[in-house]
Amino acid sequence: MNLSRFALAAAALGSSLSATPVFAQAESTLLEPAIPAGFDRGRNTSVTDRARPDYDPVGIPVGGFNLFPRLDVGVGVTDNVFFNPAEKMTDGFTTIAPRVQLNSDWNRNTLQFRGGANLERYFNETRRNQNAWDLGALGRYELGSSMAVTAEAQLARLYETPFSGAISSDIAVLSNYLRNYLSLRGQYQAGQSRLTLAVDHTGFDFSGITLASGAKLSQEDRDRTIDRIVGQAEYAFSPAMALYGQLSYGQIDYSRNLLNGQPNRDSDAWRLIGGATFDLTSLIRGQLGIGYVWRNFDSPIYRNVSGLSVEGRVEYFPTELATITLQVSRLIEDSSIGANSAFFNNQVSAQVDYEVLTNFILTGLGQYARQDFIDSPVSADIYRLGIQGRYLSSRRVNLRGGITYVKRSSGDIALGSDTNELRGLLTLTIQR
Repeated sequence: MNLSRFALAAAALGSSLSATPVFAQAESTLLEPAIPAGFDRGRNTSVTDRARPDYDPVGIPVGGFNLFPRLDVGVGVTDNVFFNPAEKMTDGFTTIAPRVQLNSDWNRNTLQFRGGANLERYFNETRRNQNAWDLGALGRYELGSSMAVTAEAQLARLYETPFSGAISSDIAVLSNYLRNYLSLRGQYQAGQSRLTLAVDHTGFDFSGITLASGAKLSQEDRDRTIDRIVGQAEYAFSPAMALYGQLSYGQIDYSRNLLNGQPNRDSDAWRLIGGATFDLTSLIRGQLGIGYVWRNFDSPIYRNVSGLSVEGRVEYFPTELATITLQVSRLIEDSSIGANSAFFNNQVSAQVDYEVLTNFILTGLGQYARQDFIDSPVSADIYRLGIQGRYLSSRRVNLRGGITYVKRSSGDIALGSDTNELRGLLTLTIQR
């Protein structure tokens, strides 16, 4: 789950593969991109990003800021609440997600604050209840016309996806952790060139897991801090095309040895990648990069890992009413399963957004991931399909609903039982 923090660094993949709320099973332990993706040049706009003046919230003016309050209330059902293939149990649940964001309304510089929660309550299996929350602040200060500095801080209680590959899928569904994140990013632009340097620090504090027997499973040996530094250079050959090169270094330090007394997976990681960002005519925009990643463990009991690293996100606009998004990535991530030190996480996805009406959007998603464990002959395959509809009733009210199907198979019980889930969710949003 964690070298991806370095593999994702910088020109990362933009939005998550499951960014649409109905598709999100739980939060991933991936870090925020160190340098956000930069392929948006204002020439093309996707269906989901397009401004809809009659339906977009306008916020509440508060001095030099705009306040955007929001409340999501939903009801859903799952046919496999604990992702147990031998004893599948259907259960219903409700979600309540209050959120508020405060954005500055200044001509120069930016200041943002946000906070929210996502509370899930299951009708029968209360061990699956979730109390996720997050707080964040971001400030951007311009130093003249060519330089800018951005600082960001986050604190959140998050829940793992059972398909992450970080721990056995049989218990991952009950895992949650506290994450803190601090970053500082500087950018200098002159003519057609742009240089970016970013540093950040992230801490993870995992809670224990309460098993069905009532016993408590400690996750203290998963607690860690991650520090990284990323540099990126870009050169724009035209308004539509730029090349970039990126070098990142990261250090993972676990707070203690494994529970069995063995050394933990402290390590250093390097990643070198190069590619292009583009926004061509009215049909296509995106980013494609390819490079190499190295992961060197402090303890000799773990084999050092290196290999191909890939990142890509391409949006295709066949018409103004449709956007097709293709994403691909190959990352190294940490594993806490048995003697495995890490695994290559290979993902490819396709998403289609179609504007049936100005206020009605249909979204379909297909995703495939293969997790190849470094010190194991087996691998895990994950398939995800989903469809969602979003209806914008007014500026203040919208409704969305959809279903997703996820399947995971590995052939090795140590990685977790082969399992699947069918989930449906209907959500009402009230906002200003």
